[in-house]
Amino acid sequence: FLTGVWGGNGVHFFNRENENFETYNFNPADTPMDIMLNDLADDDSCIWTARNDGIIYKLDKTTKQFQAFTFKEQVLEQVHTKSKIQKCNFSYFKNFYSILKTRQKEILFATSSGIISLDSSRTHFTQLLHGLEVYSVTESNTPGEYWIASDKGLGKFSKTDGFQLKLNSSHANNILFGKKIHSINNEQNLLFLGTDEGLFIYNILKNSCETFGKDSCFYINEKVNTIGSDKKDNVFI
Repeated sequence: FLTGVWGGNGVHFFNRENENFETYNFNPADTPMDIMLNDLADDDSCIWTARNDGIIYKLDKTTKQFQAFTFKEQVLEQVHTKSKIQKCNFSYFKNFYSILKTRQKEILFATSSGIISLDSSRTHFTQLLHGLEVYSVTESNTPGEYWIASDKGLGKFSKTDGFQLKLNSSHANNILFGKKIHSINNEQNLLFLGTDEGLFIYNILKNSCETFGKDSCFYINEKVNTIGSDKKDNVFI
């Protein structure tokens, strides 16, 4: 199990066999480490995450050493970390929201400045989508296409066609009007949308979105922070 916390302790590994935690701090010389880790991606020999001031981190599982990556305009002296820092080709982001490892083994970072992509060779960062606050990303059934939860609403993105808004959360006649989508998950052509006002499901084939009454097993009338699924088609909310 992996988790990130606010204030001083970094990343925690829970060993199921001995039921103990191991803690790895990004800045062992700086206590507390006052950053918030919103999401983590397990990537074979390392773990990726980011923090809210434009820095991406890589943890090597073997050496337990961290490496930091920041946007190319950053003044390195202003970054409060003891980790080695590398300037990369992505834009500054004020907020980091979530992370996705794709079927093509890219890693996508959803941020307040759009989507940052790390290629499968783990050597190049690319600012994949600009000028849009992206809270969560999930893969489409078509390789290279993604469904996006943004400050504009529900959208679809591909490298060839760009961003297309499907459900505009600012339109009063829209079922998502005024609602923020915190998490999104694609399960058999159904997009499970976790919002600040409960669960919604968008049917990709029918191009329609619905919510649920109290008699439904899908009824949730409070904020949904995270949605995930496993290989057995179970959805966790």
